[in-house]
Order: sequence, then C-alpha cells, then structure tokens
Amino acid sequence: NGRLQIYSPVHGLSSNVFYSIKHLVDDIFVMEKSSVYCVYKGVEPLIVDSFKTVMLLDNGYIALEKRDMYGYSMRGLWKIAKLDGSYVTDREFNSIIKSDNDSFEVVIGNNNGKIDLNGCDIIERSQLNDELILLSSFGRYGLENKDGKVLLSINDNLTDISLLSNSLIKVCKDANYALFDISGKQITDYKYSRIYIDEDG
Repeated sequence: NGRLQIYSPVHGLSSNVFYSIKHLVDDIFVMEKSSVYCVYKGVEPLIVDSFKTVMLLDNGYIALEKRDMYGYSMRGLWKIAKLDGSYVTDREFNSIIKSDNDSFEVVIGNNNGKIDLNGCDIIERSQLNDELILLSSFGRYGLENKDGKVLLSINDNLTDISLLSNSLIKVCKDANYALFDISGKQITDYKYSRIYIDEDG
C-alpha cells in the first residue's frame, strides 16, 4: 500500500509511516510523508522541520527548500544544514547556486554572493585599476587602495562604485549618485540620478 517504515537493530521500527524513503548520505535518509519531506538519522528525526525539497550539495552539506503550511514552496526560500542537523546560518536564500569545500554561492533577494561554511559573508576583491581594489558582497560595494587602506567602507551600503576617470569615481547609495576622488574624498552629495563624463571630458 506504499506505507513504509525504517528499522534499526538498536531502535527497532520507526514510529512514523512514510510514502517513500531515500538514502541521502551515511545513515541519513529523506522520508516522504503527506507530500513533504523530512530528514532522519536512522529511525529518529535529524531536523524537526519538514521541507518541499531536500538535496545533498557537492560539498556534503544539505540544502532544504522551505514549505508553507499547505506544503507549497515559500517563495523558493532555502536553508543549508550540516550533517549533524544544525543550520549553517539562520539566514534564508532565494537559491543556492553552487558549493565547494570552503564556501557556498547563494542568492539573497536579487543579489549573488558567497558565504563561508560558518554562514559568514565572503567579501570578494577585484582590480578596479592599478591602484584600487573593488570590494563586493551581495550587492554592497567598498573600495580599498592597493595597500589595503579602506577608502569606502562596504558597510556603508553602497550599491555601485564605478571609475569615471583616472581621478574620479561615481558612487551610488539609496539610488542616488555622488562624486568622489580616488582617495575616497567626497566631492558632491548623493543627489544625482546619473553622473557621466561627456566627450569633452
């Protein structure tokens, strides 16, 4: 009749009955019950919550898609768990793009970024020019010089930093732009919808 239980020589039969049982990794199983999925370690629940989707990531962590009270997806929100059943972080993600041995690439809102295995944001660095390093994490930006001195803090919720010339930078905050020089000194207030250099410079 499609009703299944799991058995352990130590604990005997599981108290719950399931429609399907899938081995995930080691002694961890995914159980289907009433169109939702539960994660078990042996015959005991590993994670209390139930989910719409459960999958094993490439780095051995567990991706869990949350469900609402009717079993449907909650805006596609995902959580990440360790094999001991604890969550990497309380934060939820719109998607999990990929994982490797030391990080996860995820989407929060409309912004891509990386977190480490402890759930902390990873700040990525890229060369803006020979002197300046652009910092980025989940749609937030900052700026350092090549010696590591912070010119614009990533904690200031800046949403764009672009080089206009060898001496000028445009910076966006709260949907408005301001002009800075390359030392990080602010030249104008954040009050412009656009800043650009015309053909005459």
